[in-house]
Amino acid sequence: MSSDYIVENDWVGGHRGEKKEYCKIEQGLTLKSIRVYYDDNKYYIRGITLTWSDNTTDEIGKAIRDGLSFFPEPDERFNYFILYNNHEYGSAERLGKIVSTTTLGHTFNPGRKPDGNLAHNMALGSGILLGMGVATDGDSILAAKPLFLKQYQSILSDVDLDLPTNGEGISPQDVKTWHFKSSDAEWSVEGEHEVTETSTWTQETESTFGVDFKVLGEIPGIVSVEGGFNWQRSSKQTHGTEHSEKTTYRWSLGGTLAKGQNLRVTAKTAQGVLEIPYTAEITITMKDGKELKYKEGGTYSNVKWADVDVVTEDEA
Repeated sequence: MSSDYIVENDWVGGHRGEKKEYCKIEQGLTLKSIRVYYDDNKYYIRGITLTWSDNTTDEIGKAIRDGLSFFPEPDERFNYFILYNNHEYGSAERLGKIVSTTTLGHTFNPGRKPDGNLAHNMALGSGILLGMGVATDGDSILAAKPLFLKQYQSILSDVDLDLPTNGEGISPQDVKTWHFKSSDAEWSVEGEHEVTETSTWTQETESTFGVDFKVLGEIPGIVSVEGGFNWQRSSKQTHGTEHSEKTTYRWSLGGTLAKGQNLRVTAKTAQGVLEIPYTAEITITMKDGKELKYKEGGTYSNVKWADVDVVTEDEA
């Protein structure tokens, strides 16, 4: 596993077995849950199951009936993580116990710790657990270490949208209509249309990194074209994963009616609703300047409005 983004920690337990590191962040997968199996009458951990953000699993060692699971919540970090051998240091054969706490006050303490056992404090980095290093003989966990993400300074998701070109998702709407008769002579209309426009970018790893997760992406607009409306590209800007703003569209128009003329005046707009998939490149920049990059799919959804256009039509 790359030391560019994984915190260095020593293996805890015995020296037998092939040591393997389970981490899938380079494939855009984060750790959804960890389940640890142990017997109350044995001083060692039997098995570990890692479930990833795509719901695939890695089952290591022996999955027995008794176990303890931990599901990290969005933006949750470990602030304390200790591993214990199953015997005094120097004669250890297996992993004995995990003791940990999180920034949300949760504890995760599977296993049974023998009296007098030496604790091994793990370096936490950012506190985000990306996976585990594990050695097993198939019946127990011989050694292990956590794979924490290093401290980072930014997480940016660079999103490219493939917008519909046929006006898909855009519906014309009438805001207000007026009727003027020739006896009115002069006519005028004015008003405003206040709306809330939203954009949301949804990705699996977003929930792992919480508020630190930023998006570099465009917020498409709506443009009037011959025969209707279409989506309009915009420049990319940096946003949170949810962007919302209130917008007021105003209009003012008037004129003089000809003798015998009846007029229908309508303030028209259009509402666009999108929900489209995308692929983004995520860049995590560490405190030391090194970068971790990976690709990940997501979904962009929005509600957008067009400018109000005032249209006049003669009536009988």
